[in-house]
Amino acid sequence: MLDVASTRRAFGRAALLALLAACTVQPLTSDSTGTSGGSTSGSTTGSTFCADACTANQRCDATVVLMYCASSCASALGAQLQHLRGDFVSAWTACLNTAPCTSWQLGTALQTCHDQAAMTITPSAAAQTYCTEAATKDAACAGGGSQAVCLDTARTFDDASLATATGCLSEDCTQYVACTQAAFGTQ
Repeated sequence: MLDVASTRRAFGRAALLALLAACTVQPLTSDSTGTSGGSTSGSTTGSTFCADACTANQRCDATVVLMYCASSCASALGAQLQHLRGDFVSAWTACLNTAPCTSWQLGTALQTCHDQAAMTITPSAAAQTYCTEAATKDAACAGGGSQAVCLDTARTFDDASLATATGCLSEDCTQYVACTQAAFGTQ
C-alpha cells in the first residue's frame, strides 16, 4: 500500500537523525577546534543552520567538533534544508540555541525543537492547497489521506517546493511518491 503521508513525515525524522549523527560522531583524529561559520541568531540557509545547530550542541557537549559537525550536517541535509521555509528554519535554530543541555544529552533537543518550531508557523496558502489536493490523491492511491497530517509537515516547506509537489498530484499513483520525494528533497 502506498503511504505518502509517511513519506512526507520521513523528512523530519531523516533530517533529525542525520544532524544528530553529524554532531555526535567525530573522527578519532579530530581535535576540538573549528569554527561554526555562522551566527547563532537564526538562519535560513542549510549550511548556516547546520553551523548554528552544531554550535548550540557544543554549548552542552565540548566534544562536538564544530567544523566536522557542520560539514557532516550540510552534506547529509543540504538537499532537504533548501526546501524548508526560512521562518521555520529560524524558529528551529532559535529553539536549539535555548534548549536545555539535558535535552541535548538525552538526544531530544532536535526533535522537540523541530516540533515546536513547526507549530509556531502558520501553513501557507500553498501548503493548504497542496494538502487539500494531496489528501484526495492519497485516498485515490492508497485508500486514505489526511489533510491535517499533511499540514503538520507541509507547513515547514517553502512555496516553491509545495508548487512542485502540487504538480506531482497529476502523476499516476506509481510515480506520485517519487515525484513528491524529489519535490521535497527527501529521496
